[in-house]
Amino acid sequence: RPTDTVSDGDEDQTPLTGDLTDRQREALERALDAGYFEWPRENTGEEIAEGMDIASPTFQKHLRTAEAKLLSSVLEGPQAP
Repeated sequence: RPTDTVSDGDEDQTPLTGDLTDRQREALERALDAGYFEWPRENTGEEIAEGMDIASPTFQKHLRTAEAKLLSSVLEGPQAP
């Protein structure tokens, strides 16, 4: 995991993660920590969702939205304010 993670709302967020909601960031971090992106997967989306106390489709929505935001930021570069 990157070393620039934010532990609370008082610290500055990196440009890549600043647009993520708390839940989107949590879904990404938990997926990464749980081996969701490994092949074969170490844990399923259902297992991760259960640990977050949310439904699997909700976890998938948070995860996909976060992935899209990160990829957009990387591929399109910083946007002018």
